[in-house]
Amino acid sequence: MNRSDILYYPEVDSTNKALREYLHVAQEGFTIVAGRQTAGRGRMGRSFISPAGGLYMSLILKPEKDSFSLITSAAAVAVTQVIEEKYAVKCGIKWVNDIIKDGKKVCGILAEAVFDGSEKPAAVILGIGINLVAPEGGFEKEIKDIATHLGICLTADEKIDLAAEITNRILSLYPRPESFVNEYREKSVVIGKEIFVIRGSEKTYGFAKDIDDECGLIVDYGSKTEVLRTGEISVRLK
Repeated sequence: MNRSDILYYPEVDSTNKALREYLHVAQEGFTIVAGRQTAGRGRMGRSFISPAGGLYMSLILKPEKDSFSLITSAAAVAVTQVIEEKYAVKCGIKWVNDIIKDGKKVCGILAEAVFDGSEKPAAVILGIGINLVAPEGGFEKEIKDIATHLGICLTADEKIDLAAEITNRILSLYPRPESFVNEYREKSVVIGKEIFVIRGSEKTYGFAKDIDDECGLIVDYGSKTEVLRTGEISVRLK
């Protein structure tokens, strides 16, 4: 995948939404990058605040086998690898899809399956949002205590280059779980910590014991153990 496979927009409503127009004509790895999103979306239907200065990208994946559950984990490893190699910034991973720097979120990842009538996804749209610099005026009130940035100001061309590196790294990792699962586990910021498993309005206290070979989170509740494949947790990182 090279720069010719990337479309750059100064602003879009959502890169995931914009990419849907190209699903049936673009090859795997085709990527849309935006300097700002006006209606970015996160997990659980939440909005994803996307001010100018960040890198917002979505790419098409067409997995040959049912590896959807591992795609987000592969992307998390890819992002942390590229950031560390290019900018010497170490980041960790909060299960399942947040990249953490100094105890705060610096990047979010959202994978959306696209179906064409069969049970197997026809494609996966993978969205990634990275806080490169602090937004003008600082982060909004609702996220200022949990969000941070890399402190890296990039031009549009530099954002395209960064997106290309991340996309290529994801393409090389995600079909081969053995190439990233151990690193996903090593970069975890939740293993060995007390957590709350969130299901709707209910929070259940537990202990993050380990991450298995399919990137599921092994949670010990004292009386029983559960492996989470999807879901949401909260954890104190500082």
